[in-house]
Amino acid sequence: MGQARHLVAALDGRTRHVAPYVVIACHGDEGSVLVPELAPEMARFQPFDGGLGPAEVRAHVRLPGSTVVVTGCDTGEPALAEAFLDAGASAYVAPRGAPFGYASVFAPLFLFYELTERRTLPEAVSRLRAHDEELSMWHLHGR
Repeated sequence: MGQARHLVAALDGRTRHVAPYVVIACHGDEGSVLVPELAPEMARFQPFDGGLGPAEVRAHVRLPGSTVVVTGCDTGEPALAEAFLDAGASAYVAPRGAPFGYASVFAPLFLFYELTERRTLPEAVSRLRAHDEELSMWHLHGR
């Protein structure tokens, strides 16, 4: 991801089409999606500075009906999940904790494989979590 404004442009709901699945491949920390630090002269043009946490999601993200899959460490924290659900997501899948690097690449692939095998999202996440200890960190949030 480039700048905070790029992330907001992709997730603010202003496009005509709603994506059934949104995958945010990122780094995360302490319940926030990390956004690259910018020089002050560029940072002043951004909708927010620092990470995309619950407050920033509520202020800038609109994903009506989308299932959101986030790969960053610590992005499965309940407060961030609730913020995405408040922003209209129908479900939110992300890791609680810091999975080893390859797990963050493999998790969405495994999840979508399970979905193409006609498993429901809860079944797919259950099978993902059962695969091994690294993938057991992924959690499904919904209402």
